[in-house]
Amino acid sequence: MSIATAPRRLSSIFLRKSAAYGYYGLKELARLFFKGDSRVCRHFVLYPAVNDAETLGDIVNRVSWYLPSSGSLKIRIDIVAGRQLLGTDLKSILPPASQHCYTGGKADIRLVGDRPGLGRCGAVLIWNGKSALDLEVIRHIHKADIVDPTGYLSLESTVYRRLYDRALTEGEKEKLRSLSMSNYRKFAAHGCGLRKGYVFCTGPSVESSFKYDFSDGIRVICNSIVNNGDLMAHIRPHLICFADPVFHFSPCLYAAEFRRLVLEAVKKYDCFVMVPDYNVALLLAHYPQLEERIIGMKVPGIWDSSILQTVKNYFLRLSGNRDRYNFPAEDSFYVAVANSILPLFMLPVASSQCEEIYIIGADGRRPGEKYFWKHSSKSQFTELMESAYRTHPGFFYDSLYDRNYKEYCEDVEKIVAMGESMGKKYISLTPSLVPALNKRLGRVLQYEQPRRQLKVQTEEP
Repeated sequence: MSIATAPRRLSSIFLRKSAAYGYYGLKELARLFFKGDSRVCRHFVLYPAVNDAETLGDIVNRVSWYLPSSGSLKIRIDIVAGRQLLGTDLKSILPPASQHCYTGGKADIRLVGDRPGLGRCGAVLIWNGKSALDLEVIRHIHKADIVDPTGYLSLESTVYRRLYDRALTEGEKEKLRSLSMSNYRKFAAHGCGLRKGYVFCTGPSVESSFKYDFSDGIRVICNSIVNNGDLMAHIRPHLICFADPVFHFSPCLYAAEFRRLVLEAVKKYDCFVMVPDYNVALLLAHYPQLEERIIGMKVPGIWDSSILQTVKNYFLRLSGNRDRYNFPAEDSFYVAVANSILPLFMLPVASSQCEEIYIIGADGRRPGEKYFWKHSSKSQFTELMESAYRTHPGFFYDSLYDRNYKEYCEDVEKIVAMGESMGKKYISLTPSLVPALNKRLGRVLQYEQPRRQLKVQTEEP
């Protein structure tokens, strides 16, 4: 049995969640007395001391992916190491078998002794959670973050993926916002005059897409559909959406292969990619060829919230504040937080551009399933899943699939209701266990030739 499908120990998850939120609260309280902590951060220290080559290889590879030096942006990374490792050649060190190799590349990494000078760095990254309360760390807790892969849920991968954005000046961030808006306009131009939007998810029923032609609308896909070459050729997407810290923005083999196929798709179909705004700089540092195709959408994160809001999140939803659902436009270029790509990016973006939104492959989750939900076998990297488990075990230890699915269904329901209040129509072309989509299941009345245009009737709720 894999860690992804093992029985959940709720008491253990509760304690781990409480520890993560408690530590964050201490940090935020300390930051009240250190106003300078909001400055640009380009000097990171990994703590505590690393004493074996295997762990060192893991850490070096992670930071090489998450913190590359690129162009004029120079980032310094100090890894505290035992005396026996101080002379290690970092360019030849091997990463774990579960990770793609990023060592020997663009990162400026140095090994330092057991007196790292935490007061002089911009951020302390605690790779072993057992050292989170060391006296040396507590003295600098206002700039400490836990990046222990065995820590609570996706805390490690979420912190890591946002580090590069912290190295940017406000001027550099503004340039990326302007770039994203410019690319969003180009994407929107594809749909000029088109009323229909087609949203493709990864459930098994997405394979029924081959029965139809979607050339009369904007086509939005997500995640591992890029692995299904035949389906990609049939859909010819305008936009690829992805946002997951583990499966998309990680050094693991799964994420590396995913990104390789995204690059291929962008080149082949001249499509755009949409990611959280704070990941644009990281992707461009590794893949500068995405500059004219990448759209960074503003997504408020849980750790961006006030202490009061974070306390509310603790008792309600880990994933953050959903009070501001939005269909992005130039004067309101953001979406609300959601824990799945359909309500996060796909439905809001399709709703911002189209009057009729058709959903394909959002099959939902059957009671008793042990994972998130079933995927189309052709639209998944099944053989690479183990690499994600090994690289980010905490995420799979603590994921409560039933709760995640309930929140997902609520998000879809509220977004669809918001769109319908604006006169938009939502139709699921495939059966779904998601209540909002099941109530809006469409029946294909006619499929005209030669234009092969869909005519659909929505079942009444």
